[in-house]
Amino acid sequence: MRADVTHRIVPFLTILYLPSLCAHIPLITEYPGHIGGRCVASFDCDPDGPRVCITLTAVRDCFVDCPNAADEKCPVNKVLCDSKISNGCGKCVKMEERDMRCSDRRWRNICLELEHFKCLSTDNCVLPQWIGDGIDDCADGSDEDLCALELLGCNQTRINPTTTSPFDVGAPIEKPIEGCLEGEFRCITSHECISIVDVLDGTEQCHDGSDERYCQEMAGGDMCQKPKQCSFSPVAGMFTCGCPLGYSRTAFGFCIPFSAPPFSTDCADLQRRYHSLGSGLFKLNDWSCSKPEMCPFIAHCEMNLFGGGWTIIMQRFNTSLSFDKDILEYENGFDLDKSNFWIGLERMHHLTSRPQCPNELLLRLRTAVSGQIILVRYSHFIVYEKLFDYRLNIGSIIYGNSANIANELAQGQLCPFVTSSEKECIGGGGWWRKGCQQKGVLTATNRAQGTYPGLNWNGKRLSAVQMLIRPRGYMPPPKKSS
Repeated sequence: MRADVTHRIVPFLTILYLPSLCAHIPLITEYPGHIGGRCVASFDCDPDGPRVCITLTAVRDCFVDCPNAADEKCPVNKVLCDSKISNGCGKCVKMEERDMRCSDRRWRNICLELEHFKCLSTDNCVLPQWIGDGIDDCADGSDEDLCALELLGCNQTRINPTTTSPFDVGAPIEKPIEGCLEGEFRCITSHECISIVDVLDGTEQCHDGSDERYCQEMAGGDMCQKPKQCSFSPVAGMFTCGCPLGYSRTAFGFCIPFSAPPFSTDCADLQRRYHSLGSGLFKLNDWSCSKPEMCPFIAHCEMNLFGGGWTIIMQRFNTSLSFDKDILEYENGFDLDKSNFWIGLERMHHLTSRPQCPNELLLRLRTAVSGQIILVRYSHFIVYEKLFDYRLNIGSIIYGNSANIANELAQGQLCPFVTSSEKECIGGGGWWRKGCQQKGVLTATNRAQGTYPGLNWNGKRLSAVQMLIRPRGYMPPPKKSS
């Protein structure tokens, strides 16, 4: 049969080999010596070495828990494949099933064809007519990346240089080589792209100073009839004469919506002022200060999910990094790096105690094995003040996108926030804890040990975690259609 015909048949046949949605519990016959010995109903990392036992659910779950990594090795009579493709950590298959079940080698025989393209990181080769057809035959995407291949059809775009998120399951953000993203301003002569928030903020971000000095020094005499008409429009992302309908000009020359708050006390306020703003790190102001403009703080904002306006209060993109901190660090907040942080209990209290502004909570979780994104949305989220030990008041679930939904935060309802120095639990981390067997502790270690199954939600091991809040009932402003 010709290869271009089987191209349409084999993906259908692979459906027969899709893994079960139920977690597989390893058998004694699959890991002889590791199961059924001194660890009884657990997995023995090294039967001939020091006794280290982990729960059976932690075997082949994409996290190395054993010191010798024995828990991530394939069982007897099986080999590993698909370890270099994007989702999960590969799969274990019988040797004779590799060509049928393994995406990273299913088209390796095409490498024998006279005309073929060799995939970048897998054993596959593809026919020239398969390149750019919308199907990832290489299993690493290299046959669909026309620009990387320097082929006709490349749309001359470049990837936005922001931190890659494990929750970005769609196409990467792209922008024209000669332009900027929506929510950005292109400097007049130096051509950098900066956030519209940085325009007319008193600090020059553009090398040519056009973000601060355009109206005074760069605007031509014919641009506006009166100098004070020169304004920056966040809708257009450029300087204009006057402001759009529904906007007013500030003394600094910036156009803001009539309905915008005077200060951005959370990411929803920020989005009300700058409708087209993308996700990122921004300066906000503490509403509880007598002069909020004198009390700035930095926060991560998610401006796309469910319309945007979310303030990210906790994020773990690398769950191998420890969140085992003392109470002072949890109070004030900490940044392990740009992608792993805790905003702080004091800040959470201020954000969730604003009068007439109750907040909802959104959990965004990514499972390790399948890469499934779990969304759990709670009706309200309040962190009480330090006098009351930062106790948690959590509402009921009002939205879930998966059959894997569980209300594991409910166990922390009205519990004080405690750290591992106050309550020595094997999972570690600081949380609103009632006991050490409590589920839903999203700051716990990701390493399974003993009966502790590792960082998980409803039995699913997690590789990424976000906690986000925004005012309940918030209506995101409409964004410009693409």
